Amino acid sequence: MLSQSHHRKSLSFRSSSNETYNIRIYSIDGRLIVSNKEKSSEIDLSHMNAGIYLIKLTGEKGQYNPKPQICI
Repeated sequence: MLSQSHHRKSLSFRSSSNETYNIRIYSIDGRLIVSNKEKSSEIDLSHMNAGIYLIKLTGEKGQYNPKPQICI
């Protein structure tokens, strides 16, 4: 599950399986901003400028994009 908290400027990720996921956040021009490899985590977005970002969520079974864009 992927969820965004606007008031805390964070992105939470929780997996219902034991699978490890690689979470990558890119700027709209394709620059890698954040890369985390976790089973679950909360990613601090407070250092990021306002804008639209793209998320790539990749697990052992392939790529998932439940919410491919976030706005900060």
